[in-house]
Amino acid sequence: MKAIKQLLGDSVVYGIGGLFVRATQIFILPLILIYLKKDEFGVLDYFLNIKNILIILYGWGILTSIFKYSEKLEKKSKSPFNGILIIIVVSFIGGLIISLLSLYSNSVNEYWEDLLYVHIISCFGALFTIPLGVFRLNRKPVNYVALNLFYTIVLLGSSYYLIITTNYNYKSVLIGHVLASSLSFIIGLFAIRKDIIFKFEYSLFKKMLDFGFSILLGSLSFVILLATSRFFLKAGASFEEVGLLGMAQRISLFVGALLISPFALAWLPFVKSKVNDKNFHAIANRVFTSFLWIGLIFTLTLELIQKDVFLLIGNKEYLPSLSYVIPFSISYLMQGLYFIFSAGIFLSGNTKHYKIIGLSSIAFNLTLYLLLYNTISIGVVSYITLLSFVFSVILAYFFGNKRIKIKVLQIRNILILLLYSFLFGMVFSFNNLNYNMSLYSLIALKLLFIGILFSLHLINERKVKEKLDS
Repeated sequence: MKAIKQLLGDSVVYGIGGLFVRATQIFILPLILIYLKKDEFGVLDYFLNIKNILIILYGWGILTSIFKYSEKLEKKSKSPFNGILIIIVVSFIGGLIISLLSLYSNSVNEYWEDLLYVHIISCFGALFTIPLGVFRLNRKPVNYVALNLFYTIVLLGSSYYLIITTNYNYKSVLIGHVLASSLSFIIGLFAIRKDIIFKFEYSLFKKMLDFGFSILLGSLSFVILLATSRFFLKAGASFEEVGLLGMAQRISLFVGALLISPFALAWLPFVKSKVNDKNFHAIANRVFTSFLWIGLIFTLTLELIQKDVFLLIGNKEYLPSLSYVIPFSISYLMQGLYFIFSAGIFLSGNTKHYKIIGLSSIAFNLTLYLLLYNTISIGVVSYITLLSFVFSVILAYFFGNKRIKIKVLQIRNILILLLYSFLFGMVFSFNNLNYNMSLYSLIALKLLFIGILFSLHLINERKVKEKLDS
């Protein structure tokens, strides 16, 4: 239990920092709901998904490479600077490709300004992860949280100011991203200047380039699985429907930002530090069960309160998007399970499995789209995304669980899933039956229901602790 508490503590620390960046997509919702029409938000969401792909490509898996080639940073390290050089080279190549596409394709040239913003955001966004990684390695949580907070303040402040005072509409958010990512990287680089050696080393550069590529597809696959939903939906529909789909995913970030993101940041360093403990496999199994339970509570909570939040705001334009939140919420939960199992791949050192999972998941995703292309709708792309995430988890389990040894089909895990199925039926009733009570009373009833679920989880954890102590 002490080890799990350590993981929880690390998750909270990294979660607070990462939450600021992830939560910008939630904090910016009032701006979208008030100032952007569905088609304008659809364009913004479309290009932000291109940004999500490019930022992974430009990042080239360098953050994980820095972890691998910087065992300790008590002394200065060369890996962060060489990582910066790799990102600059890859970003330069990416910029050339975008420029050529703009010259020879009218459809691309029509949005050249948006693509320029996306390229700059992706370049500085990838660079921004390096000072954050150094802070994590040096265990400087205050610096980590502060830099993420600065990024969030600049992004939200500039976006709100520009969209209110100018006619830039959705471009205001893109410009806000440019300012936030560039300024944050510059400040972060200044903060880590004493922890790194500004020296190019060819052998290290090549090792980081090769290792980064080996895990690039694994990192990129989830972003592609989310982005293809926009691309295929836009091919068969309009930007308005893309806007509804984007809103559904942003609401599901309640699960992705508050749970999955901080857990993913803390999990791999935790596994690396505990792998030689004699009770490592018992700890991993306990983490799996706890994560599954808490993840389902988050998903149920979101499903319970999402409609009430929109009714309180008074915006009914985006209400149709709520029907598609649940597949994205569960997709994020699947992503967390992927991180748990794929830690076994990291420990085994067999990085080719990352490539296999990434390519196979993307191929599975594209195959589903091709098979169902004539029936493309928001619902279809939502559940294709979910099935693709589930497929990734299955592959990660197959390749990684040999090292982690998590007993997925334990009775308690099966009971949790059965209980979740029952509770989801109750949630469906809460959201669809007409109650003769005020909106505020209904919200209070739902929050009480959530509190009971979480209390059951705490009681279960206490019993497990008593059993381990005895």
